[in-house]
Amino acid sequence: MADIDPQLLERTKTLGVMFDGLANSLVGPPTDLRIFFTFAHGYITKKIGKHIGLFSNPNALMRLNDSFASTYLAAMNGAPHADWQKAFKICKGEQDAVRSGFIGLIFIGPVAYESCGACMANVHIRRDLRDALNKVKDVDPQDYGNILIFVMEGNLYAEKMIRGRAKGALMVMTSLPFAAKLNLDVKQWRNEVFTQCYGKPVPDPSDAFAAAYHRGEGR
Repeated sequence: MADIDPQLLERTKTLGVMFDGLANSLVGPPTDLRIFFTFAHGYITKKIGKHIGLFSNPNALMRLNDSFASTYLAAMNGAPHADWQKAFKICKGEQDAVRSGFIGLIFIGPVAYESCGACMANVHIRRDLRDALNKVKDVDPQDYGNILIFVMEGNLYAEKMIRGRAKGALMVMTSLPFAAKLNLDVKQWRNEVFTQCYGKPVPDPSDAFAAAYHRGEGR
């Protein structure tokens, strides 16, 4: 097992607590659409901290996550860069449309959380993750690929937290077109920025990692 920097691990756990606090502040009423992305990102961060011993280069991964997550938390706490300002404006427009009446509720309401989340994911991956990868140069490609499991689960977790366990699971199990496309887009965006920054392809999550992770979760 690789050496784990205790300060980085403590920082990762602190970030998880910060995401929980942010999510609680978005509950409302009315609930802020940005809560979907916040739930998902917090889930990923907490899983990294809990299972950090499964990674080949855990310290690089935690440094990457710190840089990546801190930019989002700063944006949500009043210091958004220009791309985040645009994303937040789009999410606000969708939220206002849902509240505006019957048309907005029928045509936007069913996927409003996911639509806002997709917009935020695009900015966070294409801008913030790219910037973080340009700062942290020693992330292991397989470690990065393995994180995709947490990312996919994070979306399901967000669905469960917002819509309830049954409806959240149903959306993924029935492959709702919007949710399925979001997962595919996120995987593509993540892989593209890694290859652009590192010049290496991103492998899919390994079977060994998945098995060890599931054992650690008691599944």
